[in-house]
Amino acid sequence: MHEDLLIFVSLVEIGSFTGTAKKYATSQQTISRRIQSLEDNLGVKLINRNSRNLEITPAGQKIYQRLANFQAILEDTIEEIKSDTKQNNVRLRVAFPPTLAFHHITNRLDEFLNENPNVSLELFFQKTSVDLVGQNLDLAVNINMPTSQIAKVKLIKKVKLQLFASKKYVETFGKPKKIEDLTKHTVIGLINPDGSIDESLTAFNLKTGETIKVNNSLNRILTNDALSTYQLVAKGAAIGGAWDDLFFEQLANKEYVKILPEFAFGEVPFYLIRHAGKTLPALDKFTAFIESCFK
Repeated sequence: MHEDLLIFVSLVEIGSFTGTAKKYATSQQTISRRIQSLEDNLGVKLINRNSRNLEITPAGQKIYQRLANFQAILEDTIEEIKSDTKQNNVRLRVAFPPTLAFHHITNRLDEFLNENPNVSLELFFQKTSVDLVGQNLDLAVNINMPTSQIAKVKLIKKVKLQLFASKKYVETFGKPKKIEDLTKHTVIGLINPDGSIDESLTAFNLKTGETIKVNNSLNRILTNDALSTYQLVAKGAAIGGAWDDLFFEQLANKEYVKILPEFAFGEVPFYLIRHAGKTLPALDKFTAFIESCFK
């Protein structure tokens, strides 16, 4: 009924159902029906419909006189809020590792954007260290601890690298039963973010604490991209190193298996890095959103 009262005030000021319908982007019949509903709720006639001109009844005049100023104030307030909203638009520049973003962040970005319509994002995906100042970034997630004094840093996730294979691979090539068996299989080796290649990696036995050196540089496939590993494992072409979250659904559905599950090949930390000198409310909200993606 409250909106119907405002429609009635507009009808009196405009002087026609047609003009009022145009203001509210609706039909003349809808405006007439809303006024009729208002009259029914109030139990009084507000306009006389048997006249060529719009004739306001005494009850209608009383309502109009009381509410005319209120509607003007309300419309001015709405316009001010819209104007403030346009002025408060914020664009954030953020950087993420591609694979981590793919599985934890980008599939939920719509939630943040829907809840924060004034915030726009510039997304950069990189595996190398970030430079908040040089890249003019507001926030980043990275595996490297920054050295800049302007950065606020928080460890948000640490993952163990282990080996995985698809059911198709195991059915075709068999399953390694000990570390030495890896030399008989197509295993995807690692290229470091700086482009260097370690000759060997250290396998840690999670049960006994034993460490074993495992060849890396002679692997048939070497990559610095976890998403490529993801695809190659999915095709049943190779055994690949990753962490549980990367293959969560496939493991749950028993499409993939862990290879030598008692071994890990190191840990990877992920740091949330924020510009310490920026105190934007939008940046606070986005920081909280990123943290929620890892809970």
